Amino acid sequence: MNSGTTVALIQRAFPFHIEFDDQLIVHSLGERLAARLGDVQGRKLSELFHAERPISLFDGDVEEMLSLFVLLQEKNSEQPLRLKGEMVASGDDRYIFLCEPWVRSLDELSALGLGIGDLAAHSGVADLLYLIHAKDKSITSMREMRSLLQEQKQELQQEKDRAEQASAAKTDFLATVSHEIRTPMNAILGMLELARQIETDPVCDDYLRRAQSNAGALLTLINDLLSVSKIEAGALELSNTSVELHDICDLVAGDLYERAASKNVAFRCVLEPEIPRSVTADPDAIRRVLVNLIGNAIKFTSEGEVELRVSRMHQNAERVELDFSIRDTGIGISAEAQKKIFERFVQADSGTQREFGGTGLGLSITQHLVEASGGKIWVESTEGQGSIFRCKIPFEILDSTPWIDREPGALAKRVAVCCDDFSKRRELETLIRFRGHQLSMSLDERPDFAVVLAPFAGEIPEGQSVIYLGSGPPHVAATSVSASVVDVLRRIERPRRKRTRTITERPRQHKRVLVVDDHSDNRVFVRECLEREGYEVVEAEDGQQAVEKTMTDHFDLVLMDIEMPNMDGFEATVAIREAEYQNVGSLVPVVALTAHAVEGFPEKCIRTGMSGYASKPIQRDALLELAEEWTQRAPRIMFVDDQETNRMLYATLAARFGRYRISLARDGLHALEIANTRRFDAIWLDLEMPRMGGLEAAEHLRSGPLTEGPIVALTGHDADRVMPQCRAAGFTAHLQKPIAATHLRESLDRYAPSDPPLAMISSRPGPAPLAAPKPATNGKAKLEPGEGEIWVDLDEDVADLSIRYLGKQEAELRALNEGLVTSDLEAIRSIGHKLKGSGAAHGFAFITDIGRELERYGEQGQYEEAKGAVERFASYLSRVRIRE
Repeated sequence: MNSGTTVALIQRAFPFHIEFDDQLIVHSLGERLAARLGDVQGRKLSELFHAERPISLFDGDVEEMLSLFVLLQEKNSEQPLRLKGEMVASGDDRYIFLCEPWVRSLDELSALGLGIGDLAAHSGVADLLYLIHAKDKSITSMREMRSLLQEQKQELQQEKDRAEQASAAKTDFLATVSHEIRTPMNAILGMLELARQIETDPVCDDYLRRAQSNAGALLTLINDLLSVSKIEAGALELSNTSVELHDICDLVAGDLYERAASKNVAFRCVLEPEIPRSVTADPDAIRRVLVNLIGNAIKFTSEGEVELRVSRMHQNAERVELDFSIRDTGIGISAEAQKKIFERFVQADSGTQREFGGTGLGLSITQHLVEASGGKIWVESTEGQGSIFRCKIPFEILDSTPWIDREPGALAKRVAVCCDDFSKRRELETLIRFRGHQLSMSLDERPDFAVVLAPFAGEIPEGQSVIYLGSGPPHVAATSVSASVVDVLRRIERPRRKRTRTITERPRQHKRVLVVDDHSDNRVFVRECLEREGYEVVEAEDGQQAVEKTMTDHFDLVLMDIEMPNMDGFEATVAIREAEYQNVGSLVPVVALTAHAVEGFPEKCIRTGMSGYASKPIQRDALLELAEEWTQRAPRIMFVDDQETNRMLYATLAARFGRYRISLARDGLHALEIANTRRFDAIWLDLEMPRMGGLEAAEHLRSGPLTEGPIVALTGHDADRVMPQCRAAGFTAHLQKPIAATHLRESLDRYAPSDPPLAMISSRPGPAPLAAPKPATNGKAKLEPGEGEIWVDLDEDVADLSIRYLGKQEAELRALNEGLVTSDLEAIRSIGHKLKGSGAAHGFAFITDIGRELERYGEQGQYEEAKGAVERFASYLSRVRIRE
């Protein structure tokens, strides 16, 4: 092929090309390039283009020339043309730059007055430009999309902020409405209950009964509406605590038995023996599910029976699935109605609502509670032939021991009913038979116990175990009778290991109770209920009065309202606890009686130092049970430690773990003074204290007030070293300092077992060890001065105590420096021992580590080493930070 043919082919295939010689003088251009640049023949290439790199032609073979990549950019143009290509040798000392426009988008090509059609199809550049165009458009679309998404994100954030504000407003509204409605409802129900205990004519008693029934129905409606609001807001949370299902079923049966009996409907509760004794669940949720379903069954059953049966479906070592079946012989539900029976505000039909009433919320709430517990619920029914509502719910097993003794008749008791009112006596006898016990026809047969119900004119043989129901005039409200008997029967059938008191007449000990409530009618109700049972009641209108009265008087229990003027219940409790911690002695149990029904109140009660939590409205029997629990049955324990923050920590943790009557002592001598005034179930006693140490105090306790009860040593010393001395002094066991929360709970459960606190903490299945600093900055004693800040996370329930503890370490540091100045290594050892036993318990692992070192250096007389440890301690205190 001659050169002319080659040039012709090049002209056709490459409308963009430049032919030049070895002096870089242009000789010809491709037609498309010539159309843009004009006649440039004889001009130098450098006059037309900028080269990305210098172009130097040299002798070489054609293959090497072909591999040379060149990029040129047009000069003297607002929109310069960039050319990309390769140089090839064509002979006759001529070179050809075969190129195409180098653009980043189709728009840029158009701006140059060029189009895709200007390019050679077979060169592949056209496809490249199509891709560039697509990418360019996609980038533009992406930018537009990003801008749109940013706008939507801002709108969503604004919507989220508005929703959160609305939710917060709704929560505040619920809290206010809950308190404002439930507070007078507590007074209404309480006064009605008191009124029904006064002897009146039958007509007046019937009016009171109807008013009480309707007040209860109104309260149920209020609770349902609050629950629906919480469900909609996603604020209805379930707790996760230890539950004995047979106890819950018994309580529900006792509450609903009379309702069934009033309609002549037989009601029975059957629990299979294989059901585990204790599981993890939300007791309030389970109770509410059963009350809703059984209550509906009784409501829609005119004759026949209602049965609750609890069966075991599947079980392994850790979990069990139980089937709760509620069967009735009532009106049944049509197939069409079954499809929507769990929807809100829906009943089977309008005729059902007219005849039986109700809002249709109960089953919707029940379904939510069951599903939130991980279960499912459904109904099996034939219209006119009754219904079966079934719930299958999984539980985590805590105690797999079967709930009931399998030996036939092992739990049956002989019971005598003493009452001159034939109808009342028959009602109670039916209830006792219903629970599987035998009736004794007379007291001469020496039954296991007798139920005495006013009016009764007979005599009770001396030594007979007796349950007295009611006080005052010879009349007892029917609503309290069956529930009281069921409660007593439960204790006799399955006595709790934590309660060993014989069932007799309620002891009328001189116990003093402070009732704090700004609502006078609520105070009257509580005072009337408690005074009739022998309690002495003092009233306070607000938190400020409560604090003042506790400063000058002794009380066995404080029942504290939350929402009050001047000083609310939380503030009052904090002030009471502050005074108690400073004065040291007994901590009066403070139990919240509040109408608040929103999430978070039980947790806040415990954090502010309250002992428990009960919700208004509270019935008379529940109030008396609560008062008896805290003034008589709750174990009385004492913590003895010379460090105030340690005493406060032990008391706070004990209140989280159980119902305890707690006393605090600053040293062994103080402990003896307190122990000589009251009986203790167990004492936790520090060993190394001023005035009188733990070993000497234990010897005195064993020879005096605490001859048999457990005494647990709190010690930072090695157990093998001190336990022989502890056993000789009368100690039962020991706890090694620093004391983890889990270890304290295990010790409490073993030596002073108690019921769980009234406030069930939903987010905590059990206590976790107090948080220590994070591993990255865990504060080991090797930490040197000059390093960065040390961040510490604390257990939120005791964070205030831990911060207070940290604040006291400056005084310990001053004492250590004084010991260095006077070369008092014994003082350094003693302070180190205290730090070793307290730091980690409050969340500061470094303080325990440094305390261990100081104790060792003091014992071994290593002054310089002790000085270095004190410097590290000072550096730590200057840099430690609490993470919020």
